[in-house]
Amino acid sequence: MIVHELEMTHDNNTKTRRNVSWLTRLGFEDNARESYLSARSGTIHKRARQCIFQGDLHLYIWELSFVYFMVIHNTVQCFQSCFPPPMMSVCVKWAKEEVDAFNIILARQLSSTEPGGQVWTQCMERAKEHSKFLSEVGLDFENLVGKNLMNFEPVEQEASVGLGLS
Repeated sequence: MIVHELEMTHDNNTKTRRNVSWLTRLGFEDNARESYLSARSGTIHKRARQCIFQGDLHLYIWELSFVYFMVIHNTVQCFQSCFPPPMMSVCVKWAKEEVDAFNIILARQLSSTEPGGQVWTQCMERAKEHSKFLSEVGLDFENLVGKNLMNFEPVEQEASVGLGLS
């Protein structure tokens, strides 16, 4: 029941701190950590889906990078105040996974632009600028943004056999 409450109120630092404290006292610190980070991933994905591409790639990347890096920033900040320092490595791993997810979206969106061109450069600059939010909570992931972007090749999904798809 407390885990469910944590999942429902993960965006409220006071309630999160209280719920994590209760779960820690009951010996469910791992459940609290996993539930909190999972709920925050859900928030990122929900808010990212609310960013609508309307023809201006620069604006879309600005919105998307703002969502990703601000939610990661807020999550790490809350995590630092709710969980003991030895658990921070789990949060850093989670943050890196979210940055990697952002990079996949970024690569997909920039695949139609000329690498090093004006639009590509503006989008990369904006994403890197937003990634600086993370330095406020002790994470320096600026070099991870756009990592391996030049080597990105879209992965084609295999079509199901027998369904008339090719």
